[in-house]
Order: sequence, then C-alpha cells, then structure tokens
Amino acid sequence: MNKKGLQKAYTVIKPLMDSILFEKSIPNLENVPGRFNSAGYYKYVAYWPKYLEVAYKQYNSLNLHTCSASSRMLDIATGVGFFPYFCSLYHNAYCTELPIPLYKRVHKLLGLKASYMRITKGKQLDIEGTYDVITAFHLRFDKGFELADYHTFFQRIIEHLTLGGKAYFSLIKEEGREELHKELGPEPMPNKIFIISNGDSIWYPSNQRKK
Repeated sequence: MNKKGLQKAYTVIKPLMDSILFEKSIPNLENVPGRFNSAGYYKYVAYWPKYLEVAYKQYNSLNLHTCSASSRMLDIATGVGFFPYFCSLYHNAYCTELPIPLYKRVHKLLGLKASYMRITKGKQLDIEGTYDVITAFHLRFDKGFELADYHTFFQRIIEHLTLGGKAYFSLIKEEGREELHKELGPEPMPNKIFIISNGDSIWYPSNQRKK
C-alpha cells in the first residue's frame, strides 16, 4: 500500500474521530481516566493520526498486499481497529478486543467485523473458523500466565490457521517477565514480530523467518 492509501484512510477516518473528539459529553467512557488525558484507552482517539500511521506501517511491513483478495484475516487485541481497517480495504478482515465501550464505538464507525472477548488462563479462545493470517500486536496477558499457558495460547492460534496460513504477534514489554519472554524464542521477544506457521509450533523473529 502506497502513501496515497494512508492519505485516503486519513480523509475517511478524520470526520469519524472528530465526531467523538468534538462532543461536549462522551457517553460510555467509564474506563477512561479523563477526556483529554493521554493515559488510558482514550489516547488512541485523541492521538489517532499517530496510531493510524503505525497500523499503516504494520500492514506494509508484513507484505499483506501480496495476499489474495479472498484472504481471511483476524487481528486479536485490535485496539481501536486501524490495522484491520487497512486489511478490510483489500481482504476479508475480522478483529477481536476486550468489550471496552470506546473501542466498540470506533469499530462500529469504521464498519469493522468485530467480536469481543478476554484472553483468560485456561479458557478456550472464542474464535470461529480459520484464517489465512492472524495478527496480535502488543499482547498483554494476565499476570497468572506461565510458559505453558503461552504455548497453549499459540497452539490454539495455529488451530485457527488455514494450511499454509501464518500468525504474526508481539508482546508488550512487562517488568518482571523478561525471563519468561526469553523462554518463548531465541532472543528477547517483546516488541519484536514473531511468526507461527500452521503445523510449526516453533516461533522465531521476523528477521530470521524460515524460507
């Protein structure tokens, strides 16, 4: 996708974000610490151009434009949904997130096919069907997650991939979990994109992806 794609997305999304930003009172934002506070979920709307460009770069970095138009893509922990929005311009895109009112509202404005769930230790993923591409950027798991739980989660991701499908994911860097994250791959994993292929349970960084 070239820069024109980003500019077009900006033109489409700006009035949608403005419709939230310019309201005198914003309902259903009980999870947000303050209307113009940069903390919390609201920052993704308050500073939406920054996050739109991040999503644009993520889409291009994975070369998803080379996938066929019929490809099914799922983005887990999608946030406000800018990444699946770019995917939806060319593919069958779906996303899932926590049932946060602000996110649900933006997803509706963007016309996303969204579902809502919480990733919980020992609980099956509430995902239906299979996908050619599954993405999950900056994941944060419950503190109770141990190494075996991470492996179980990613094994379940594999089960929802089509033959030859791939999943791309990264974890948020968290204090006190560095050693656990290192156990998941050949080098520290937070903020690095790792890949899983269907039938291959070994994860590795994208700059060492298998041929």
